[in-house]
Amino acid sequence: MNQQLTIFDAIERGNRGMTLAAEKADREYEGWTTLAYAFLKRFIAERKQFWPWELVDASVEYGLAQPTNLRAWGGIYQRAAKAGLILQGTELAKHPKRHGTKVPVWLVVRAMREAA
Repeated sequence: MNQQLTIFDAIERGNRGMTLAAEKADREYEGWTTLAYAFLKRFIAERKQFWPWELVDASVEYGLAQPTNLRAWGGIYQRAAKAGLILQGTELAKHPKRHGTKVPVWLVVRAMREAA
């Protein structure tokens, strides 16, 4: 019998996948999640919003080692969102490096407060 996932199951599996990817990134590059989070904080300092590929591309240009599973970045976005630094927007765009998968824009909370 094929059991259908609930939305809660799907969210939990997604969260677990991000956690596993982040743990693997830290095994590949010691302290990667700490470095990536610090990079995100610097990256958003002068921005109002950003697309996920912009952050990753900037981190590559900066020289930050990239994990073999780029889903590790998802945990970094979630950590920053929980800290109140960024908020997932409603606008979607096709990710240029992921076969057109639609991804959300991230809004910088500080910039939203300043605009209000």
